[in-house]
Amino acid sequence: MEIYHDQIQHLPEIRKDRVAKIQRAIQEGSYSVTAKELADKLVKEL
Repeated sequence: MEIYHDQIQHLPEIRKDRVAKIQRAIQEGSYSVTAKELADKLVKEL
């Protein structure tokens, strides 16, 4: 159990309000991301 507790402590914080806002925008078809924004995020995560 201690191993799982340590792993949970290192998970990123989830901003539920932001996630809900993005989900609504996706459902409404108003969420858009440019190719540059997507590429920048992908490169940043590498």
